[in-house]
Amino acid sequence: MNACRSVGARSRGGLRQVTLVLLSLLPWSSVSAAVGGAWVGDGQVPVLRHAGHDYQLTLTPPATLPASRVGTVSWRYELSPLNTHLQTVLCHRQRCLPLSAVRGQTQSFADQPVGGMWTFHFIMPGEGQRLSPVMQGKSLQLIVNYLLSE
Repeated sequence: MNACRSVGARSRGGLRQVTLVLLSLLPWSSVSAAVGGAWVGDGQVPVLRHAGHDYQLTLTPPATLPASRVGTVSWRYELSPLNTHLQTVLCHRQRCLPLSAVRGQTQSFADQPVGGMWTFHFIMPGEGQRLSPVMQGKSLQLIVNYLLSE
């Protein structure tokens, strides 16, 4: 282990030079295109009472949001009790993404315009049966990180 430390200590100067050379090769236009921000949407998950019904929650960014494109999208929601058979899907424009967890992050919507509706769909498989117990909807948060369009 001491040998590794001494090798690392001796090569630090070389590592700095390699890092500087690699940084100088980056196109500066990509650095300037990385300017953006985040939009946060909050809501309440609907109460789920019946199987086979598409319960929806739609969030819309403010109209004052500058022209921008999606970077990463994060979500989290709460239901009680949480049923493992629940199917949750997030849709934006013409793209829908099945969500495999109550919280997560994706780049599946990257480069799409941020504006427009973001809709969560909550579906319990079945054909109209009353859920017992009913799934109480709680909080939901959507965070859309965006890059300003050029």
